[in-house]
Amino acid sequence: GLLMAFWKDLYGVAKTAYYQTSGTAGSRVFTFEYADWSRCCSSGSASMNFQIKLYEGTNIVEFVYGSGLGSLPTTATIGICNGLADYQTLPLETSSATNNSFNSTCTFPSNGSVLSFCPPPAAIGGNVPVCVAQSITLTESLTGGSWSSADNAIATVNASTGVVTGVADGIVDITYTTFCGAYVTTSVTVNPLPAAIAGFNHVCIGSSVLLTDVTPGGTWGTSTSAVTVTSGTVTGVSVGAASINYTLTTTGCSEIGRASCRKRV
Repeated sequence: GLLMAFWKDLYGVAKTAYYQTSGTAGSRVFTFEYADWSRCCSSGSASMNFQIKLYEGTNIVEFVYGSGLGSLPTTATIGICNGLADYQTLPLETSSATNNSFNSTCTFPSNGSVLSFCPPPAAIGGNVPVCVAQSITLTESLTGGSWSSADNAIATVNASTGVVTGVADGIVDITYTTFCGAYVTTSVTVNPLPAAIAGFNHVCIGSSVLLTDVTPGGTWGTSTSAVTVTSGTVTGVSVGAASINYTLTTTGCSEIGRASCRKRV
């Protein structure tokens, strides 16, 4: 493979190259520096200064450019290469994206320029339909990036955690962007809740009341022992507060109601 910060017959005789590894295991940075290198076989003098940085953990490659003076090569190749048919190069030194052509059309970048080559993020995980007012957590194996929603009126997403919260029913694109600009997108479906539960919410022990919901296709249930619920009919069992839920069978989205059971006097 090749890391081509400025690939054009550079000349390093009597010049200097430095390298160092910094940081701690898992997030180390390897730096290789070309100091005052020149162009091979040129009738004029040149002085080129630049670094190649390799980031452990994120696998990002950076080219950092210092001064370029004198008789510089007219154009050169900037990019990365794994083989004769596997390379990504810049068409111009100011381009924001590479292509898979073997370009040799870049001039020496301006002093202070930093070019970052980012691995693409993996496919987003954790994408399942979410109900309005409920949340799911999306995942991405390439850390250090941020999340964004294409429409916060349908769903919001926490920029750092990937927690998506449904706001209104619909489909929304959620994007994960790495800190150097590579991104991946997934479409999240937000399902609506049933309509509000209607009916009297107090019942005596041994008596029953009927609750209704105009949204079809749901089932009734309760998470408490103070009442029983059958097809919307709530029967008091013991004194206490009760949570009644109506859940759509196709989506699992629920509307929650409250009821209380009272002792008959």
